[in-house]
Amino acid sequence: MKKIGIITYHNSNNYGAVLQAYALKTIITKLGAQCDIIDYKNPHIEQINKVRIFNFKSLKTCMNSLVTYPIKKQKANKFAKFREKYLKPSVICIDENLQDQYDTFITGSDQVWNCELSEFDTAYFLDFVIDNKKKNAYAASFGFSDIPEEYTEKYRSLLKDFNEISVREAQGAMIIQSLLERNVPVVLDPTLLLNINEWDNAFQITKNDRDPYILLYLMIPSKNILKFAEQLSQETGCEIIYITDKMKRKISASYVRTISPEEWVKLFINATYIITNSFHGTAFSINFNKPFFVEMLPPPAKVNSRLENILDTFDLRSRQIINGNNSNIFIDIDYKTVNKKLELERKRSLDYLKRILEK
Repeated sequence: MKKIGIITYHNSNNYGAVLQAYALKTIITKLGAQCDIIDYKNPHIEQINKVRIFNFKSLKTCMNSLVTYPIKKQKANKFAKFREKYLKPSVICIDENLQDQYDTFITGSDQVWNCELSEFDTAYFLDFVIDNKKKNAYAASFGFSDIPEEYTEKYRSLLKDFNEISVREAQGAMIIQSLLERNVPVVLDPTLLLNINEWDNAFQITKNDRDPYILLYLMIPSKNILKFAEQLSQETGCEIIYITDKMKRKISASYVRTISPEEWVKLFINATYIITNSFHGTAFSINFNKPFFVEMLPPPAKVNSRLENILDTFDLRSRQIINGNNSNIFIDIDYKTVNKKLELERKRSLDYLKRILEK
């Protein structure tokens, strides 16, 4: 049995990050390999996720951190329990000796090649692996359409010796082509490799015990998307459930602030409608065949290529909220066609993973 080591953003208190890590580990295990998530922690992301009682940047931030500390601490504890139960990361030091412990390494998925997100942490480029035949990437994302010009040579140097590269977005494939003159496949995010029944069984999700609801999950709240949520609620009579750890109540909704990753999946499975500007919010909406609406992230966000790519992959631009409006509220999504496309992409992505394992 081959032993595979994955390096990804598993230690982030972000629902998409931990769920994609779980999905990739699960799929590789199902394909017959032994799989570990390497317990590497990026210092910059660790600082972002650190839960502080006091933040002394200003009086306002200090007061806010004091008020939100119990909520953020409870949420962080639930993420820690999820990692311990489902990810079981291996406590191994990142150095050249590590390569002898695994037959193959995989970096990805998520934005592991976003230089701004990790402050260009080269561990996510497997720079500690000397044997290039062991260096592989699955659904790695840059998070943006064009790399900063000053980093071009650094990216080229780090990527040129990879054995197999696959990316999550077409924009990423174009970046690789421009850097290396190499054509690489665009594959599915790991969360889409598991179908709704597999997600349901993984967390033993019970049927909805609520009235029909609109699930609101946002990376950044905008006035337009909040207004759209209120309008959809008025037109459908559904209450809004808003997943957020922010304290300020901006709209009339049931606020859920401390849910675990398992509870997050349950809310998506049982939702009547979903409104989001999150990549993984969009991915789970499509995977669970939900009527959903998505807005691009407002400036100065630079990562909308992720949202554009997944909507284009499944021909779902009609679900985009533009200037706070979408005229397709009561038009059903053709999920029969979407699911055919999803099955084809799933098979192609799994074949790619099998090729890595067979090599």
